[in-house]
Amino acid sequence: MTALVGACGSVEPTVLAEGQGVVRLECSIQEDGRLTDCNVLSERPAGQGFGEAALSAARQARLEPDALRPPGAKVQYNIRFRLDEPAALDLQPPRA
Repeated sequence: MTALVGACGSVEPTVLAEGQGVVRLECSIQEDGRLTDCNVLSERPAGQGFGEAALSAARQARLEPDALRPPGAKVQYNIRFRLDEPAALDLQPPRA
């Protein structure tokens, strides 16, 4: 089984869609485990920035070597986003 190695960093879409999204990517595996030539196959919800965030995460990811998937092989992955709600802001002016 191929596994992602290391954290992909903090990558967030610019617009949140109730804090959840799913993206399916197809990428090529390079000899050093990098993912290249990635394409978004599906994005839910569409147009909310999840596809671009998934592509950015894939550029930072590495896969562990896998004899069943030689360099150049295509792989597909689902990337799920679950973002916490931002803290509520108190926008009232300070009292004198």
